[in-house]
Amino acid sequence: SHKSSSSLVKRHLQRNTFHTVYGIEIGNNTGFDAEESTLNKKVIVQDLPDSKQVVEDAVWFVEPFAFKKGQTISIKSESLTLQADENTLKRILINLIGNAIKFSSANSKIEVSVSFVQGLAMFSVRDEGPGIAAENLETIFESNRQVANKAVGEVLGSGLGLSICKELVQALGGKIGVGSGESGSYFWF
Repeated sequence: SHKSSSSLVKRHLQRNTFHTVYGIEIGNNTGFDAEESTLNKKVIVQDLPDSKQVVEDAVWFVEPFAFKKGQTISIKSESLTLQADENTLKRILINLIGNAIKFSSANSKIEVSVSFVQGLAMFSVRDEGPGIAAENLETIFESNRQVANKAVGEVLGSGLGLSICKELVQALGGKIGVGSGESGSYFWF
């Protein structure tokens, strides 16, 4: 119907605006790598964003890619008022969720959560992918480092995504980490 077509066009325009504002490169179903040249070392907090809204906005941005693969994304988030830059948080989450989509097989589940742990907001992204080998866990946040993922197929990318996430998290004064087993990975910051 005309109403639904208009709604889809509006959503597409919003997504393209989001793409431009957040500097996310998307193409050939392999995107989600942020451009290194747009990385700001200092992050200035202008507003106090709500954690749940930040997560919902990030998921909204990547959900079409999950839908194409039959993946589901669940959100488990407390509503916390954050002292952090909203755009930076979204950029980190988009990259982590995008990687979960990219490196997980079709029809898998991804969980994004935020909780209050020892006075801090703890964001996490958990997937059901093939996991990351123990020998790669310590170097995964280095620039131009991309681990091959044979279970999903060859995945193209710059290998900058996780190193940019690390820099952004550090610019916010936080820490980032990863855990992985035989099945699935768990990124947190």
